[in-house]
This record gives sequence, C-alpha cells and structure tokens, in this order.
Amino acid sequence: MRGFSLSTGILTAALLVVAAFGTPAEALESRPRGACDAPQPFTRLVHCPFAGQQLAGSDFRGVDLVQADLNGVDLRACRLDGADLRKADLRFANLAGCSLVGADLSDADLFNTVLDGADLSGATLAGANLQGVRLIGARALAADFSGAYIRDARLDRADLTGARLGQALLLNGVLAGSTLAGADLRGAVLTAANAVATDFSGADLGGAVLLDAQLAGAVFDGAELAGATFDNARIGGARFAGALHLPGKLQTMVAER
Repeated sequence: MRGFSLSTGILTAALLVVAAFGTPAEALESRPRGACDAPQPFTRLVHCPFAGQQLAGSDFRGVDLVQADLNGVDLRACRLDGADLRKADLRFANLAGCSLVGADLSDADLFNTVLDGADLSGATLAGANLQGVRLIGARALAADFSGAYIRDARLDRADLTGARLGQALLLNGVLAGSTLAGADLRGAVLTAANAVATDFSGADLGGAVLLDAQLAGAVFDGAELAGATFDNARIGGARFAGALHLPGKLQTMVAER
C-alpha cells in the first residue's frame, strides 16, 4: 500500500538518527555534567533551573534532561535532536520551530506546549501528556505517539507519515489537512476530531473510534478499517478506494452518500 511504502524509507532514516545518538542508557554514561549558564550539547543538564527562561535558539542536541523542569521555557528554534527528555516537565513551553529529530519524550508532560513547525521525526512520545499541544505544520515522520494523551490538540497541516498512534487519545483533536499516510492508528480514539481533508491512505485504523468525527474530503485509500467505528461521522467527499474491511455501518453510509 502507498502509505506503508512511503513510510519505509522515513522509518529507516529515523532509526539511523537514533542510532547516531545512541540509546538513552548508553548516552547517559558518556554525557559530562554541563554548565547551566553556558549549556552545551551532549551534556547532562538535569540540574539546571531552566523553567521560565528565555533560551530561544539554544543547541541542546543529545543533552540529558530526564525529568527536568522546563515549565514555561522559551526554546523557539532550538536544537534538541537526540535529546533525552523522558518524563520532563514541558508544560506551557514554547518549542516552535525546534528540531527534535530522534528525541525521547516518553511520558513527558507537554500540556499546552507549542510545537508549531517543529520537526519530531523519529522521536518517541509514547505515553506522553500532549493535552492542548500545538503541532500546527509540524513534521513527525515515523514518530511514536503510542498511548499518548493528545486530547484537544492542534495538529492541522502536520505531517505524521508512518507515525505510530496506537491507543492514542485524540479526542476533539484538529487534524485538518494533515497527512497520516501509513500511520498506525490501531485502537486510537478520534471521537469528535476535525479530520477534514486529512490523508489516512494506507493507514491502519483497526479498532479506531471516529465517532462524530468530521471527515469531509478525507482520504482512506488502501486503509485498514477492520472494527473501526464511524458512527455519526461526517464523510461527505471522503474517499475509500481500496480500503480494507469497511465496517457494515460505514458501507451503508458510503452507499447512501
């Protein structure tokens, strides 16, 4: 399927990025303690009081910020490629335009965090709190959002090709004009989501919930839809060419358009 073939090269590239930075356990042992007043890449900075600071444009590649307090920090246009931000507090932080390629944000708190135009390709956000997050126009190719809480989020015009969103909660999310080609959305909850003109081609939506979702003009070509729920969804102009295992109720909705 087209979506999966598109994501194959992306995923390979993302894995190469992660490999270059090393796994978190390996990298932690080699990172020296960094200076808070002059932070450098590939250092440990968990002890630094960065909350609320103005750090736009900083180079934090490969840094150790595990469980760090970054609440309200201004990191616009920063570089956090390969950074270890597991369980970090990034509530209300501004990371617009940042590069977080291959970064690990597992279980991090990104409540109302701004990531507009950011690059999260190959990043891990599994189990993260992304309620109210802004990812407008962001790139998250082959990123892992498995089990993430993404309620009331803005992901308009974002590119999540090949991303993993299994069991993610996207309730009331805005994905209008976004690309999720080849994405894994198994068991994801998109109840009341605005996914107008969103590209789900080749995606796996097995068991996904799209109750009351706005899907006008969305593309599901070649998508897997076994067990998905589309009750009360608005599907005017949506495409389902080659889609697999359309639920009976959805078949009826498509036929009645």
